[in-house]
Amino acid sequence: MSSSPLPLPSADEFSDQASLLGRQQHELTELIAADLSRIRGMAFLCCASLLSLCVAAGSAFGVYAAVEGVSAEDRSSVLLTSALLLAAMLALGMALFLIRRGHQDRWRAIRHWATLDRQPGAPRPHGSEEDQHGQHASTDPESALQQSIAVNQLLRYGTGLTLHRRVAASGTLCLFSVVTTLLIALNQGVMSPASAAACSGFTVFALCMACVAARIGGRGKWCNQERETRYRMLTSSRG
Repeated sequence: MSSSPLPLPSADEFSDQASLLGRQQHELTELIAADLSRIRGMAFLCCASLLSLCVAAGSAFGVYAAVEGVSAEDRSSVLLTSALLLAAMLALGMALFLIRRGHQDRWRAIRHWATLDRQPGAPRPHGSEEDQHGQHASTDPESALQQSIAVNQLLRYGTGLTLHRRVAASGTLCLFSVVTTLLIALNQGVMSPASAAACSGFTVFALCMACVAARIGGRGKWCNQERETRYRMLTSSRG
């Protein structure tokens, strides 16, 4: 599948521009749909929430054991509970790592396919002498830009409501978690089991949401930069 970390084709592997643009449109459509998948987004959110709960439970358990002490009779149950919590945190951390690596592989493929038609060795349109020298039929750079398959795909991806909603949602959750952690730490401290659990859990959740906001925000920024790069190239070719 295109989103897997497989070797991506180079521009000179295509015999003509029509086949390159057709494949480009197909791959970008599938990759962008997979990258904005609600199932993958919910999977990340569930794993982040469960990891935060496990960290919170582990913090509360550790503070309680440190403050109250552990009797000899309870030592085996304490060790078993600690082992289970540690195993759960490791499993959830690995799941988040795999989801993040999948996001990185898809983004690498999206950037490759989005810029493939302007890479060195890419086939050029056949036709008049002006076309062979890079002069397209449209004399308006903005019109020519809107005709680009890659630009149209990136515009829908970089300016779509789904992307903006996820940035807003993850940023809001991150800010809420940070503010809540600070309020609890300032008012109650972190030496009681309840406050330790809340602070540690909200901190982990805030870090996860911050990663989501940074990742999606960076993608929207790159899409806008790619559009500006293409516009400058079209403008300079007509200068």
